Amino acid sequence: MSEVHAFEPHPTEFDLLQGKYSVHPFKQLYLHRKGLFECSGKRSFHVSNNTSMSSLLAPDLHNYNKHFGNYRKFKNWAAAISTNQSIDIDLTTIDEFFSLNKAIEFLKIDTQGSELSILKGAQSHLEKGLIKLIKIEVSTIATYEHQPLFSDIDLYLRNHHFTLVDFLTYRENSSFFFGQKHEIQFAPCGDAIYMFDGDLSDAELIKNAVIINQLGYTSLAQHQLKNTGLSEEERMSLIKYSRKKEGNKFKRALKDLLPPVVLKLLKKNYF
Repeated sequence: MSEVHAFEPHPTEFDLLQGKYSVHPFKQLYLHRKGLFECSGKRSFHVSNNTSMSSLLAPDLHNYNKHFGNYRKFKNWAAAISTNQSIDIDLTTIDEFFSLNKAIEFLKIDTQGSELSILKGAQSHLEKGLIKLIKIEVSTIATYEHQPLFSDIDLYLRNHHFTLVDFLTYRENSSFFFGQKHEIQFAPCGDAIYMFDGDLSDAELIKNAVIINQLGYTSLAQHQLKNTGLSEEERMSLIKYSRKKEGNKFKRALKDLLPPVVLKLLKKNYF
């Protein structure tokens, strides 16, 4: 039976999560009021004005201004990431918290700059091949002080037999100026998806394929299933029933047909 574990060290955000998931479809969901890191103990946590940007690392406002200072929304961005208080939080590591007798099928890390430290706290799990798929936030520039970059995380995971599947950048929608389309090209942050590339049992390959297919990588999922003992009919049935849901057809049509500026207006007022 699958277990879902979520870690949130900020007291207010933790209470919000508890309220949100007081009723949920998961058979086993566990919320933990602590953070993950490369070592256990207590550490100062920088709470930003926008709490989703809070971090164990202090914001690097100088570098933030250097790369984003002339953007129209920069003042709002700088205000959002700025620290309004620091609190002490409890920390643990993946290796200490989770048993080395059970695999972690899917690990998602989005911790505003401390992602590599969390991976280092999972050293034993990584060395034993107990983590199968990882979705991790990465950046090619530092928005927090001493923040490891995408290249650091990529090298660390490749050294532990992980293959990069995709890098999904956070890119703003295209906009129109004087009738001409203008797309913002600068997108240094995003989510990287990695897959363990070591030896896997048939059961592990099937689980991997289901998750990868749900994330939208159908060809890769089919390739994984070909290395199992499933028949072609069984493989196709599994792909069909684990396929990522495409959502409302009307909304998809609007997204395909309307200019981004109109679509943004509709989303703001109607969706």
